[in-house]
Amino acid sequence: MAVVPRAGAQDLALHADLGVGGKYRAGSWIPVTVTALNHGDQNYHGQIQVFADSLSAQGQSPSLDRPTEVFAVPASIPPSQNTPQRFQVYTRDLDPTRDNFTVQFAEGDRGEGRIAAKIVTTANYHVRPFSGTAIPAGDLFVVGVGSDPVGASFLSGLRLGLRHTPAGVQPALKLDANSQQAVGPGAGQLHTPTVQAVAAQPGDLPDSAAGYRGVDAVLLGADAALDSLSDAQIQALQMWTLSGGRLVVYGAGSGGAVPAALQQFLPARFAGDAVPISLPSGPGVATRMIPTGAAGVEIRQKAPDGTPLMLSGRYGAGSVLMIAYDPTSAPFRAWTGPAQLSFWRSVVTGGSALLPYAMQTEERGSPRFYGFGYRSRISDIVLHVPQLNAPGVLTVAIFLGLYIIILVPLNYFVLKKIDRREWAWITIPVLVLVVSAGAYGVAYAAKGGSLFVNRATIVETSAGTSQAAAFSGCGLFSSHRTTYDLDLSNPTAIAADSAPIHTYNRSWGGATASSFDGVRYVSSGSGSAVRGFGVNMWSMRTFDVQSLVDLGGTIDSSLKNNSQTNMCAGSITNHTSYALDNCALYWNGSWITLGDLAPGGSAAVTGNENPITGGFDVFPFDGRYHAPSPKANADRVHSTAGMKHALAAFAKSLGRESSESYEYYGVDPEGVRKPFSAATGEALLVGWSTDSHIAGPPLKVDGQTPAQDDVTLVVVHIPVR
Repeated sequence: MAVVPRAGAQDLALHADLGVGGKYRAGSWIPVTVTALNHGDQNYHGQIQVFADSLSAQGQSPSLDRPTEVFAVPASIPPSQNTPQRFQVYTRDLDPTRDNFTVQFAEGDRGEGRIAAKIVTTANYHVRPFSGTAIPAGDLFVVGVGSDPVGASFLSGLRLGLRHTPAGVQPALKLDANSQQAVGPGAGQLHTPTVQAVAAQPGDLPDSAAGYRGVDAVLLGADAALDSLSDAQIQALQMWTLSGGRLVVYGAGSGGAVPAALQQFLPARFAGDAVPISLPSGPGVATRMIPTGAAGVEIRQKAPDGTPLMLSGRYGAGSVLMIAYDPTSAPFRAWTGPAQLSFWRSVVTGGSALLPYAMQTEERGSPRFYGFGYRSRISDIVLHVPQLNAPGVLTVAIFLGLYIIILVPLNYFVLKKIDRREWAWITIPVLVLVVSAGAYGVAYAAKGGSLFVNRATIVETSAGTSQAAAFSGCGLFSSHRTTYDLDLSNPTAIAADSAPIHTYNRSWGGATASSFDGVRYVSSGSGSAVRGFGVNMWSMRTFDVQSLVDLGGTIDSSLKNNSQTNMCAGSITNHTSYALDNCALYWNGSWITLGDLAPGGSAAVTGNENPITGGFDVFPFDGRYHAPSPKANADRVHSTAGMKHALAAFAKSLGRESSESYEYYGVDPEGVRKPFSAATGEALLVGWSTDSHIAGPPLKVDGQTPAQDDVTLVVVHIPVR
């Protein structure tokens, strides 16, 4: 541990651990657990701050005293002698192999006071006072929590023929079932992904869903001290699963219990009594499971007496797998062969979802501003505002022509007529000032003088679930150059700059680096705050927010499949608090338009409709549902319609991802799941909403509610029996 305390603060020491269980995935959200020990006799009140100095990666001089982005949590550290305090800070796009970075304690409510203690790493000199190991690109990251210290860590190094991708766990290079060696055209050319597994304790788990962004599966043993999990930790697991995570909960004989807060989103409960079963290496015991009756629960393994041993179900965009026995116990550690690989493939593989891809594309995508380039990220979608459009060539040409005519020939003939040509020394500067003021006035009238926010959101959930995960790209438009304080009053919300400055350069849109340095993203139990968010004049700066949304009810379905016609029939009822417009149902590669679903409204699917065939190439939201409302301001209608069109195009592109490269590298394209698609036995309901409440937490800018335009794409995974 290397601590660099400031003068007079020798009594405060810091230490940091990166990731979960000592491992992390670089380039995504990374949890940083900071341990603070106050040896003195004074109270410290301020912020624990973590930031990276990425300039060293560009060959520039480091400037740790003024970082570009700071991630922080409020902290009060009383005298504790030998009792340390732990704080979790969540950072994005921090890479210890690339960046110099710092953990520090800054005094004051806003973290702008004296630096009481600081840890500094230097990438160039390989000074690493932090613990934590990066997961190689493509490898699976599995976190196991159980009573056994070894736990799931025995899985490390296992090759399953799977890889980590933004769309979730996907097939990798084909493997020989016995040797686990890669076969096919890509063998020997590419890294063969393996499992990277850690055994963690309940207290090690993140208290924000952002901490799980690089994790592919979490295994929780009922025999672990799960009752010690805090409400924030359980809510983080819930939100991560809703956002596309794979949660596995397993029993262990008759021991252990699942907390009620965790039980509410599981597809079954453990009864507590033991059931004798046969394990790979001999007899064993399982915990009896009783399904909750939730929609879409599938029993995947049974005991000889019919007792469920493994069952799974959708939860939002993610999935939950429950196993009646302990798959990390000694008999499973000695298990080898094709059956073992097949078992663990089924454990770590969940369903397709849109949110994980949208989130990771945001983290890794190339920024595009002011309408230039392709729109590959959610935050790019909000740039559909007329105020950002440059004037046309004809407009500029006419303005310059008039300017020249007024300044030269008209000015000359007027002065000549009154025989005062010597006044040109006065009239020319005055005309320049008048025309400049006029140009500014015209631009101000065209660009607007008000602050407003655009927000494009994807909300994803499953039938029968009243909670949903939301991911928003937000754009803040400012009519003048200044900095703002943003507040999101939702304890699950976490915000970040959608285009970290070091990913392109130190300035954009004409801004200097100092305009954007020192932005602080502060997470606390009451919500998320952004301090010092700089925006240029007549510019829009983007950021993204992920949060948990309460729908106020569920989407319920009675859809059943006709095996002879492969058409589904039944009804879909909207029991949420929000109206869904222009709904459509995706089933078996075709779309069925359903119209609007008001709260309490239903739509019948008879199986006799004429579906729109063609898969996602005919995603039914490409322009024909964007007629402007006559009651709305024309510019804001243009903004909303543009965001709808771009959001539809974004979803459409994810549903038709090419698999040609997979074929080249020996991956069976039939096994590749698109980022946005329906799983086997599942339909997708999609619809639109412009209600700001479904789009995520309320946003305050400098304490005030700004004018705001919201466009939300709602995606519901519906099981079809």
